[in-house]
Amino acid sequence: QFDYLRGRVPPVSVIPTCTNLDLFRPVPGPGASGAGFTLGYIGSVGSWYMFEEVARVVRMLFDAQPDARFKVINKGGHDAIRQALSQAGVDLSRVDIKAVSYDQVGVEVGAMDAGIFFIKPAWSKRASCPTRMGEFLACGKPCLANGGVGDVEEDFVQTGTGVPISDWSDETLSQALAQLLALSRQPGMAERCRQAAEDRFSLSGGVKAYSAIYRRLSGQETA
Repeated sequence: QFDYLRGRVPPVSVIPTCTNLDLFRPVPGPGASGAGFTLGYIGSVGSWYMFEEVARVVRMLFDAQPDARFKVINKGGHDAIRQALSQAGVDLSRVDIKAVSYDQVGVEVGAMDAGIFFIKPAWSKRASCPTRMGEFLACGKPCLANGGVGDVEEDFVQTGTGVPISDWSDETLSQALAQLLALSRQPGMAERCRQAAEDRFSLSGGVKAYSAIYRRLSGQETA
């Protein structure tokens, strides 16, 4: 479509969602110390986020493990969260929902054994990266999420730090949950997740990448 691009490839830089690795880091929490498996969710539940499907997984987890819990860190959507969980048949007495300041989110993630998030795989999401993915991994927590959003599926497969799904059938969700439970018990999983976050989502790395782009645009250095 653009004549000036014919015969050449323009320079492209890819900077994924960045995570503050100082705030989000592995911190042992009660969920990781034998108090029963705790599945975690952080952030918004509306708009692009498919929380009803998350609620289905929570119900499956509770059916499979009587001592399991679900922890949600969220601001402003608590009533909607309770409604979605209740409609899915989830026992709300086993659910913890709270709002905390940003600098405390990493501490709360430390009380989880794994994270979960589902995002509508729309066309516009193919070039996006979920912020919560980097935050979970930086805290040493494997994740269950859907493909079709950025490089989520590829990252999980390459690093072995998460379980990607391609549909939301009961069979798929049940199998994925079983895989996540097994993954969370693997020796060295926290270190593997942290390394993946450092390699892919480092805030300092993102700052350096942006700085390099600005220097090239200003003519201070060549591509």
